[in-house]
Amino acid sequence: MPFIFNKDKSSYSGNESYKHIDELLKKSSYLKIISPYISLFYAKKLAYYSKYKKISIITVKPQTKNELIAFKYLTKLNNLMIFIKLLIYSIILEGISLAFKFYFAALILFVFFSISFLIFYLIYGSITSSKISLKISKKFVHEKIYIGNNAAIIGSANLTYNGTHRNIEYIEIIKDKEKIRSLENHFDSLWSQI
Repeated sequence: MPFIFNKDKSSYSGNESYKHIDELLKKSSYLKIISPYISLFYAKKLAYYSKYKKISIITVKPQTKNELIAFKYLTKLNNLMIFIKLLIYSIILEGISLAFKFYFAALILFVFFSISFLIFYLIYGSITSSKISLKISKKFVHEKIYIGNNAAIIGSANLTYNGTHRNIEYIEIIKDKEKIRSLENHFDSLWSQI
């Protein structure tokens, strides 16, 4: 059950923090995020939004398998691994075809994998060249701060599905330009220390 703490709706407590956080993620022209935990659900959203905006993230070293998958998604290691596997398979099949003197089969495989690489690039090219910068803090950073160009959110909600959709979390929505600038300065200072 949501609770709004004041008339201007600048404070919220409940299990629907996502309504405010997702709006900030979507509408801002850039994002600066501090969250110790980021789930795959939000990693995918951030990867999508990174096609249109620069995103800087401060987080901690992944602890669970889900966090590691999200981290790999954010850093595009998963797409790179798919590409490397396709390349290895094509080299092996080309080698086998040539070893058995199946030149026609080798030519067909070459054309097939060339087209596959082209399709792969067209699908994942914009994702692998995303504008996500990620820093892993050696010290545990427990802050949850989401900064956009016109608003910022601070509070207890991690950038996870549970943290924004299920848990009862407290957040403050900041629209004051000076406070946003102050949070950006804090983010930039922490960014330079990591």
